[in-house]
Order: sequence, then structure tokens, then C-alpha cells
Amino acid sequence: MPQTRIVSLFPALGNHHAKLILPFVDEVIRSLDGSRDSTHVLMLYDKAEDNWKNVFRDSLSADVAIEFVPKDIWALEQALLRVPPDLLIVHSAFFPDLWRVFLLLPHLRERTIWMIWGGDLGDFTNKITFVGVRTWLTQVLDRAICRRVFPRLGQIGALVPEDGRTLQRVYPKCQNVTRLVYPLMDDGIAEAPKSARIDAKPLRVLCGNSAFANNNHAEIIAWVEHLNRPGVEWIFPLSYGPRSVSEEIAALGQARLGDNFRPLLELIPLAQYQQLLDGCDVLIFNHTQRNQQGLGNLYHLLPRGRKIFIRGDNTLTAELKSWGCHIWDTLQLEQMTWERFSAPLTKAEATANWAAYQKHASRSVARQLWRDTLSKLLDRSAQRQPTEITGSCTQLTRHLVSLMRRTT
Repeated sequence: MPQTRIVSLFPALGNHHAKLILPFVDEVIRSLDGSRDSTHVLMLYDKAEDNWKNVFRDSLSADVAIEFVPKDIWALEQALLRVPPDLLIVHSAFFPDLWRVFLLLPHLRERTIWMIWGGDLGDFTNKITFVGVRTWLTQVLDRAICRRVFPRLGQIGALVPEDGRTLQRVYPKCQNVTRLVYPLMDDGIAEAPKSARIDAKPLRVLCGNSAFANNNHAEIIAWVEHLNRPGVEWIFPLSYGPRSVSEEIAALGQARLGDNFRPLLELIPLAQYQQLLDGCDVLIFNHTQRNQQGLGNLYHLLPRGRKIFIRGDNTLTAELKSWGCHIWDTLQLEQMTWERFSAPLTKAEATANWAAYQKHASRSVARQLWRDTLSKLLDRSAQRQPTEITGSCTQLTRHLVSLMRRTT
């Protein structure tokens, strides 16, 4: 049997996500049917960082090839011609050039899995606003490309099913959406946590997951100011996102919460961040973007019996409640007493959250979802007649793509 090549396309700037995601994908690839001889190639776009091989030194298979590709349509096209994939896995796609590549290489559509992240949904489902003729025209043309490409992809993976339905409301022909989960490094804890008094020690509260404005940091600070007590730690991860926002929130938090405010302004090693999460008692996510955000943080704390606040209109809220989870709405914070805020989960609540995670989002569940999807698409790819890929396309298509690039 000829060797099967699987390519993972990932933003190089997101190595804090990649440390969890890509070793898992590699693990699934290695666990496929033993008769399938597969190779794994990691393509990184945006920026080439010298430490990337060190990042994965002990977590990826030794024979995984790593390539860096500029965030450019022609560079991506040439890279995918040079390393033609039998299966392409796209982890997030915040740039429209990627979808323009599918005009040049249409044969890749049906052998592609696209994992949509929260930022993707904002980019591809928000209403187009008029900010100038050239920008407006480019956006309109890109949406037209997306309407043609998205329904033809082999699979679109949604971390939360309602996020997939959000995409389908804008692109109704997308019937290729399924739930795919990125797991944690482990399955949480081996058994349900015992209830513990949160207020028996200084409270540690994780607020948001990045410096992006959709975390709605200022609102969180205003709502919890009356809950500030000596020794309470308000931890705000601000290392990922616009520097101007992180500096603004750092100043606001210091002014309103004083010495209890603890901003994380620089990325820290994954193991150290997980240790920090383990020490948190409460999670507050108040994202104004209603699709899931910071799912890894939430999934880390959910089975460990921590108290979780997310907005009631977030797609993740309905998902967790359908699992039988016990969570709270951030909109309750402004009127909440300290006693209610600091009260821990009961043993029954903590057990229910732990059991729900094990059933719906554990590593074993995620592995099976990915194995089924990869196997299905690889079998479909093997049944197709091989085609000669020359990299050529019609002059009209190339002219259209070039025009769009010039108007961006």
C-alpha cells in the first residue's frame, strides 16, 4: 500500500495551543489501522520560530517533518504542491488567503478537515461592514469563495455543536459539520472530586483567557469589585492578544482590585500554566463573542470540581447544561453576595461535572471522534483515482485571486 501523507496546517504563533493539540493529532494518526503506512507533516504559517522543534522534542513522533510557510497564497499553494497531502487538517483559519488556495487547488477540498475556532466564526459569520470600496469588495468576494468552498470540504469540525450551527446559518449548504474535540493532556482526575470549602483558604479566581477585547475584562472587574477581599487573587491571563489591551486592563485592574489583581503579561511554560490552573477555585468567562472561547481552560477545571461562571447566552452554556453540568451565569456576579460566590460545589454537583466531562469531552472520547473522522476521509481518498497535479489553473482564476490580493 502506498504511503499516506497527512499534513497539519497550524499558526506558528499559537505554540501555546499547539503543545496540547498537535501531539494528540499525531497520536491519533499513529493509532490508525496498522495496515496504513502514514507520514505526518506539520506546516506552520505566520512566522518561523527557531525553538519549534524544541517545543515538540519529546511530544511528536521523531519522523514528523516540520516546515514553515509564509502567510501568503502563492507560498501556500507551492508548499501544498511540493508536499501533496492525502489528508489536510487545518487548525484555525484566520486569513482568507487559505480559502483562495482552494480556487487554485480544488482537489484539496474534499480531503480537508477544517477545525473552526471561535475567532474563525467571528471572521466568517459577522456581517460585512462598509469601510471602503476596496475592502468591501474583497470581503464580498471572499464570502463568495467561502460559500463555494466550505460545503465541499471533507469535514468541518466544531468544538461545540452550536458553533457549527452558527456557521450553517450563514452557509446553509454546509452539511459536513461534525463535533470534534481537542482534549487535555489527561482525562482530568481518576475519580470524582470531593467537596471542599473554597473559603477555607484565599480564593484564586481565573478571569478570561487572553488579552482580546471580547473577554470583556472591564465588565468583569466592575462586577467583582464588591467581592474583593484580603488575600483573594484575581488572575487575568493577558499574554495572548493585543499588547495595548493587556496594558489597559492591567492598569484598570490594579486601580480597582489593588494588590489582589494578578495579570499574566508574558507566556509561561505549559506545565507551569497548568499548575496555576490547578490552584484556581473559580473560573469567570465573560466573552462578548457568543461562541466558545478558552475551552481548554474550562475543560481543565470542570472535572476538578471548580466553580465556573460563563455567560448564559454563550453557545457553550447550553452545551454544558445539556450534559447535566452545574455552572453559573456571569450576569449574576454584579448582585452576588460573597457567601454565594465563595460557596463551593456540593459533592453531588462536583460529581455530576466530573461524570459529564468523562462522558463527553475526555481524551478517550476525543480520540475516538478523531479516529472515526480520519479513517472515513482517508478511505474515501484511497478510493479516488490518482490525479496528476501540475499546479496550473485557468488564467481567469489566477487573475481573480491576484486581483483580490491587490485590493486587500
